[in-house]
Formats: sequence, structure tokens, C-alpha cells
Amino acid sequence: MKWIILSLAVVGITASSIQFTSLPKSITLSGNVLKSSKVSDLNANILGLTTNPVQGIEIETDLFSRPHAIAAFYVEGVDTVSDNAQSFTLEDNGLDLISLDSKLALTFGADREFAQTSRSGVSGSSIAGLATEQTVDASIIKTKIESLRSELVQVYKLAKAIRSQSAKFEISETADVYRVDIKSLSGLNLSDDERATAIADINNAVQELTSALSNVYGEQVVVEIIALSSAIKNAEVENHKISKRDVTPVTATDQKLAQYRKTFNVSVFTSSDYPAIFAIFLGTSLALVLAVLYATVGMMTMD
Repeated sequence: MKWIILSLAVVGITASSIQFTSLPKSITLSGNVLKSSKVSDLNANILGLTTNPVQGIEIETDLFSRPHAIAAFYVEGVDTVSDNAQSFTLEDNGLDLISLDSKLALTFGADREFAQTSRSGVSGSSIAGLATEQTVDASIIKTKIESLRSELVQVYKLAKAIRSQSAKFEISETADVYRVDIKSLSGLNLSDDERATAIADINNAVQELTSALSNVYGEQVVVEIIALSSAIKNAEVENHKISKRDVTPVTATDQKLAQYRKTFNVSVFTSSDYPAIFAIFLGTSLALVLAVLYATVGMMTMD
């Protein structure tokens, strides 16, 4: 099975934010400002791929209750999108849109689902192919901006495809990722009414995808909106160019571990500090063994 490597885009952000419209009850976020380059690290922490701290945001999670899906909306040309979301300011130092996908691919391999929508369509794993076959009623989209209408239609198609696969995703033990790119508002000179209509349509699309994910994955869903106000691309490396590579484990050992995880239904994620935890338990065990040995030898040598 193939997977899509997202391009690495570095953008200049004048007044940007990250908003969470859906978070599991097991996750609590607090803070004020997040560096934009740390968005992928934040998401990796939320998904349980790491427990490394993220500068600017305090994260409290339950190791035994992890999200099974995350949807990330990248919206250019707006400060915020939702009025009913937990929001943090993004401080510009570039956006890395590839590291999270690399971590997920190495952890779950071909087991996971991935889809990315844009005005040109939906790409990704099998769910993306199913989404392209869907038909939706575009009359629910009120904006007259044709490019934005095209982008939002793809979101509704993806939501419809996800709903149709509820039986499959209900038993999923991976972390599936859905990315939505909305770029049509960037650089447009819109009236207040036109902008309000466009943002309302985006909010409706966010709610539709959130509803579909919640119906399928239950409460373990993360939905975030990364609003990039007046985003200006300072540097871009093959943006939107899709390249593919195998996601099967790169070594025989990795392949065996992936097979064991599937066989024994191991779905709890490990973190980067696992070796330290292991060392603590190992050290404690050795200390107990030495204590017992010392006591035994002492008793045997007593007069």
C-alpha cells in the first residue's frame, strides 16, 4: 500500500491561530502562544506518538485513551474561523507539514487511513478513492467564490465517504489523519458580507466532517483549524506535489514488530521516553534481587 508524503511549506503568518473544535475528554490543553513549527509536535503528542513537552502549550492526556482520528483544516486568509473553539495564537516560524505523517507511517505502516482535500479533489489512501466517487448537494454552500465552493465540495464528499465506512473504522486501532486545504480566501478583497458568508460555509463544512468522524470513531476525535491570516509563502518546496513510497517497515525487525502488534491487538502508543521508564523498572528489579541475595548470603553465614 502506498501513502502520500505531504510537502513542506514554510509560510509567513501575520496574525494566525490554531483552534480546536473537537477534543476527547481525556485531553486538556492550556497556554497562550504556540510556535507554528511546533504544530506537528503538538499533534504527535495529542495522538500519543510522543510525550515530549511542546513549548507554549501544556498537554494533559490519558495514556490508555488515545484519539483514533485527527482532522486538520488549513485555512489561509483569515484570523479565525470558529467562534466556539479553544484557540491559541500561532507565532510564525514556519510550518512543517511532513513530520507528523512520517511518524504515523513508521508507527502504523499500511494500517492507517489518510486523506487530503483541495479544490482539485481528494488524494490519499483507500478512503480518498471512495470520496471521489461521492455526489453531494452543492446548494448548501452559499458563497459565490467558485474556488472555495470547489474546496468545500471535496470536504462534504470526504465526510460522506467516512460515514459509509463506519463498520470498518469502528474497529480501527490506528490514528487516521484527514487534512483539508482551503486557500481560496488568501489575497481576496472581500466585502464584510462576502467574508462572513465564506467563513460560515467553512464552519458548516467543519461541522459536517466533525459529525461524520464522531459518528464513526466515537468520542476519540480531534478537529483543529489552523487559520493563516494573510499567509504569504516565503519559501515552498514542491507544494502540492505528491510523491509516493512504500510504508511497509524498513527492516525485518520492524516488519515482525508490526505483525506482532496486529496479532496481539496492541494499540497503546509508546513514547520517546519509554527507554527511561524501562531503565527505572530494570534498576528497581536489580536492586530487589541484590537485596534478597545479600539477605540470603547473610543468613547462610550466620553462626
